[in-house]
Amino acid sequence: MSQAHSKTESEKSLNIIRCYRQSRELVFNYALLAAILGLNPFPNLLLITIAITGIIALKMIRDVGAQWNFQQGQDFLGIVGSVFGLLGAFATAFMAWVTVIVISIWIPLVNRFAISAALCTWMWITGRTANQYYFNGCEGYNSIIDN
Repeated sequence: MSQAHSKTESEKSLNIIRCYRQSRELVFNYALLAAILGLNPFPNLLLITIAITGIIALKMIRDVGAQWNFQQGQDFLGIVGSVFGLLGAFATAFMAWVTVIVISIWIPLVNRFAISAALCTWMWITGRTANQYYFNGCEGYNSIIDN
């Protein structure tokens, strides 16, 4: 009985780890797409670029949730942590944008990558926050953390 129980626990842990990795790869692909969108050569279309990136971010969050089968069971602190994660995504994206702008003082050609860096950073952290949110609601979460 003990071996069967440990086998199902290990299979559950492997499935959770596999799902976490697949979600991480999915988030990376969406962040790469946001970086490509940020390379928009038309400066007058910045608002449209940001709106499209926002819509893609909502789709990414939905896809990450579908990867986890929309796990429920997150406690209040998990929800608050996700809100702070999203706020941190905006702050970090702003810092990435400022960093590229400052670098462009010495290397002027880098200026074109500022929006791309900000959108990629924002998408990456938003996706990682969504991934962590669904991971925390997973049934085997405590068994992985305890091991």
